[in-house]
Amino acid sequence: MTSGTMKRRVTFQRATVTVDSYGGEVETWNTLASVWMHRRDASAGESYKAQEVGSQLSIRFTIRYSTAVADLNPRDRVLYNGDVYNITGVREIKRNRILEVDAVIQLDIQAAAS
Repeated sequence: MTSGTMKRRVTFQRATVTVDSYGGEVETWNTLASVWMHRRDASAGESYKAQEVGSQLSIRFTIRYSTAVADLNPRDRVLYNGDVYNITGVREIKRNRILEVDAVIQLDIQAAAS
């Protein structure tokens, strides 16, 4: 993977839980890193449940390894192009050089059609 193929920016976030002034837990997403990446559609699928139609798009983000993203995992998420993707897997392709991050976004087909 050459630097010329990583032309887009992506942001990785991790959830932290804090306690508000009433003692309740509040989940907040904090930015881990914004990095250059290469994006590839991995698959798309539809599901039908209880008369609801939904669609899921799987994306593979290829990024350079760094200490900021070294411990990415499925509890983290991806912000890309205004959308939130849930991470489903992270693979180290070249030791301490390249990571592949698989993520999915749920699309509401009915909302898109109206």
